[in-house]
Amino acid sequence: MQRHCHVSPFARPSLTAVTLPWIALRGHPNDDVRLMMAHKGKSALQILGSPDDLKFRSCLTLFGRAASDSSDRMLFAQALDQFYGGEGDPRTLELLRST
Repeated sequence: MQRHCHVSPFARPSLTAVTLPWIALRGHPNDDVRLMMAHKGKSALQILGSPDDLKFRSCLTLFGRAASDSSDRMLFAQALDQFYGGEGDPRTLELLRST
């Protein structure tokens, strides 16, 4: 699926190039995050399978940093807490630091 924002180690996309196509295809990402968070007691891997669980973590990390609204940032942080122990995706964070 090309809808996700997880980037290959060889790509250096801009923040806009990554987020806008995903939002255009899927609608507002908050809707998907809320649906995922409704699955209490299950991991992202159990819900999405691999590698989509990794893509989801990358998206949460990216959208959490890109969100201009504090309630959006909080939603992405809560999802990172629920599914990944509050840890953002290391590669996505590295790419954000280098841009």
